Amino acid sequence: LSVPYASSSVFAGYELGFFRLWSEEFGFSIRVDPSHNIEITLDKRHMNRTCGLCGNYNYLPEDEYRTQEGFLTEDPYDFANSWVMKGAEEACQRILPPSQGCNSTGELAKVCHNLITHLAVDVL
Repeated sequence: LSVPYASSSVFAGYELGFFRLWSEEFGFSIRVDPSHNIEITLDKRHMNRTCGLCGNYNYLPEDEYRTQEGFLTEDPYDFANSWVMKGAEEACQRILPPSQGCNSTGELAKVCHNLITHLAVDVL
């Protein structure tokens, strides 16, 4: 697909360093950043008509982690793994929680603190 691209009210192109695919007629926008993070935005007309990794779009955060099997979970890894495609030629690798949790006293926290301190001094 070469961009910019337009066909049947669907457009594709680059915007501020992001790849974007969108359609006002169909009510969606998909942005992909250089790190391959994906942001999907839907019009309100799609409210209560979604499921899966995008959630229910019903403004009830307590039921967003509904697994493919229909169970609610509080664990984001169980939720994501429940939506792994089955029957694909190559099986998706299940994701695991990080082996180390965040440590506010670790070396990274010290680096962040130094950066914030220097930024605050520069701003003042």
